[in-house]
This record gives sequence, C-alpha cells and structure tokens, in this order.
Amino acid sequence: MNKLGEKIRLYWPLIKSLQTGLLVSTGLAGYMSARCPVLNLGTMAGLLVSLFASISGSTILNMWWDRDIDAKMGRTQKRPLASGKISPGEALRVGLALSALGVGLAAAMDVLYGVIIFAGLFFDVVVYSMWLKRRTCWSIIWGGVSGGMPIL
Repeated sequence: MNKLGEKIRLYWPLIKSLQTGLLVSTGLAGYMSARCPVLNLGTMAGLLVSLFASISGSTILNMWWDRDIDAKMGRTQKRPLASGKISPGEALRVGLALSALGVGLAAAMDVLYGVIIFAGLFFDVVVYSMWLKRRTCWSIIWGGVSGGMPIL
C-alpha cells in the first residue's frame, strides 16, 4: 500500500468516521431543509468539505489531547495515536490543519456560518475535552452543544 493510503488508513479511526458522517449528514440535511430546493451544488460541496474538515480536525485534536487515557483503556488503546502508530506532533499538526481548513472555508462562505463552525470546534476541543471531560461527568452536556452545531 502506498504511503498516502497507509496514512488515510491510520487516520480513519481517529476521525471517528461514523460519528463524523452523522454530523456531516445532519448539517447538510439542516441546510437542505432550510434552503429547499437546493439549487447551488457549489454551496453543497463547500458545506460538505467545511463540515468534514472541521469535524475531523476537532476529533483528531480530541484524541491528541486524550492519548494518555486512551492508551490505558481497553476500548481505545489500539487507536493509532494511543498505540504510537501516529506521533502526537503529527496528529496535532493534521488536526489543526483540518480544523483551520474547515473553519476558514466556512468563514469564506459566510461569516455567521464560520462563527458557528468555530463555536462547535471550540466547545468540542476546548470546553468539552480540555476543560471539563476529566473534571465532571456533566461535561457531556457541553459536548452535546458542539454536536448540535452542524444542524444549526
């Protein structure tokens, strides 16, 4: 397998593809329900890329932050970052790049859309993962705020 294919195979579990797909599809469905009929395929493509990139980036950043506890839990210890198949520095760079791409594209499409995408990323990475996750079981409430941003 070539290098790019191998990297994609390693990062696929880090973006939690099913969760990411669900959030992307709810974001697209929200847009389509508000803008029916959808006439602009360029806008749909921009939404798809910006949502996929920002959600994937935030998920990678969450796993980068939690790599120490992921390495100790049976359910998560085989993830590529927790098991050492991907270096923390590389994962951080990829997570930040995808996040910046997603937020940047969203802001270029519409400032309010960019603010909403940034807010979702901020709540997920900073508020939920970095600040509250290890402090309180109520952190999941704030994690849910970020999960609701794509439909917003």
